[in-house]
Amino acid sequence: MPSAWSRYAAWGIALTRRKRGAPKIKWSLFVSFTAITALILMMVTLLQVLLIDTVYGFTVKSRMRSLVYEIGYLANSESFSEDAETLAQESSTALAVYLIDGSSQTLIAESTEHLSVLERLDSAEIETIYRFAKENGGFFQETLGDTLKDNRFSPNERKGRLLSAFVDERADGSTLLILLDTARTPMKHLVLLMQNHFSLVSVLMLAVSAGIAFLLARHIAAPIERISGKAKRMAKGEYDLDFSENSYREIAELSEILNQTSDELTKVDRMQKELVANISHDLRTPLTMIVGYAEVMRDIEGENTPENVQVIIDEATRLSALVNDLLEISRFQGGIEECKMTSFDMVLLANETVERYRRLKENSGFTFGFEAKGEAPVLADRAKIAQVLCNLINNAMNYSAEEKTVYLRVLCDDVRVRVEVEDHGIGISAEDLPNVWNRYYRVDRKHRRSVTGSGLGLSIVREIFELHSARYGVSSELGRGTTFWFELPLYSDALPAERV
Repeated sequence: MPSAWSRYAAWGIALTRRKRGAPKIKWSLFVSFTAITALILMMVTLLQVLLIDTVYGFTVKSRMRSLVYEIGYLANSESFSEDAETLAQESSTALAVYLIDGSSQTLIAESTEHLSVLERLDSAEIETIYRFAKENGGFFQETLGDTLKDNRFSPNERKGRLLSAFVDERADGSTLLILLDTARTPMKHLVLLMQNHFSLVSVLMLAVSAGIAFLLARHIAAPIERISGKAKRMAKGEYDLDFSENSYREIAELSEILNQTSDELTKVDRMQKELVANISHDLRTPLTMIVGYAEVMRDIEGENTPENVQVIIDEATRLSALVNDLLEISRFQGGIEECKMTSFDMVLLANETVERYRRLKENSGFTFGFEAKGEAPVLADRAKIAQVLCNLINNAMNYSAEEKTVYLRVLCDDVRVRVEVEDHGIGISAEDLPNVWNRYYRVDRKHRRSVTGSGLGLSIVREIFELHSARYGVSSELGRGTTFWFELPLYSDALPAERV
């Protein structure tokens, strides 16, 4: 069955293993960040090329609409002509204002630019523009080509000049036609300048973004690479490692988990070495005695005595108990151990166990105390609970020191049964107390033959408690003794079988 050490090692190897040929996270992040930046710049460039004409045209239309209304607002001013021309010049826009009287047109204000088409408009064309404005609610705005079909204007003028017309009624009853002419599309050299400028900015931004992406990727990947390197060393058996990293929360949590794993692997490795040493000692000593006594009985006449045979039997029994412990903990680890649940009286079982030990140890100087009242029916695996009681009593006897007294108590309330096994022995230090349930752990670090057991007894007890979902614990004080306890729920649906 796989040991805890092998499971931890396999987990560590799986953590550090990566697919052959897979890129490092640093370069993946660098390429990703750089690609995202390049994509954004490409999209901005593409939108600039495609939309600059549309955006510029919309902006010009909005500006001309505002300007023509602003000039119309000044229509009743005494200095209207001067003010209108000033506004047009400030906006770099061609202006022509006509006084309309029936079919006659009188130019009363004018401000032109060298590309303007207003000075080339004849009376019929002005009349057409005036009619369009009147039909459109007083305001009309279109390109020259959409307004006039005369082919005497060049294609660039027909497509690139924006005419804005506004008909305004003055306070004296006269009618004004305000005409504005401006370029609808930007000049080619300006577009080229903007594109070149944006290309240069894009290259610089891409270079800066690549540098930032590299530094950021290295900053993110560096602690992961350090953790990965240490994890590889841990997978090879080097457990005394510090994975602490002051980085992002997820990396800090991973490093904390690996630190805990490293600590657990260190403990398991130490306990496994202690187990090998203890079991080697426990196996070698009885085997040596069995072989020695058997050779004496074979080679020396008269040594084939019951006493010598009993020594061989005792040592063989010790070997059998050790092997049984190993097989049992192996079954628990493999998950093949099951509970055979029956109802029985815990008080009766505890009393029988204490009486058995009293008979077995009547000449050893041990005193066994028992305290219980009434009945304590429970639903559990009777054989395994009996094994728990035996293991706890054996453990109490092993560490009872000079005062050879063991107490077994069964306490009940309305919902649960609590069983306590107490000794007045050497006790357990606060440092060792959390580890007493661990496999291979022994409070007595110097393995002595007088302290029997393999270090698996309490681990077996814990596995049985876990199978029963029982609450359990231990309290101890150095030099004063130790108390192990566990609790099971009362089972009141049926009387215990042995009471019927």
